[in-house]
Amino acid sequence: GGIDKVMAQLGGEPMIVRSVRTFQNCDAIKEIVVVTRPDLIEKITHLCTDFSKVKAVVAGGADRPESVQNGLNALSDKVRLALYYG
Repeated sequence: GGIDKVMAQLGGEPMIVRSVRTFQNCDAIKEIVVVTRPDLIEKITHLCTDFSKVKAVVAGGADRPESVQNGLNALSDKVRLALYYG
């Protein structure tokens, strides 16, 4: 009956916004893909509209490896190194 941790409020904003902002502000990071539950895609997409490095918000898979693969598949061909944060 709780709230998804990425949507939990911290300092007046959802955790996902704080996390994405941190990566957005890092010069070494060129693209961000957020992987989430299907029912949160629309809400998280809306929350991330001001972050230019967010290239996609995609649904996770049946398990963590599939979710990571979904995120990797959403990256552009220019990406040579990816970081999983979760």
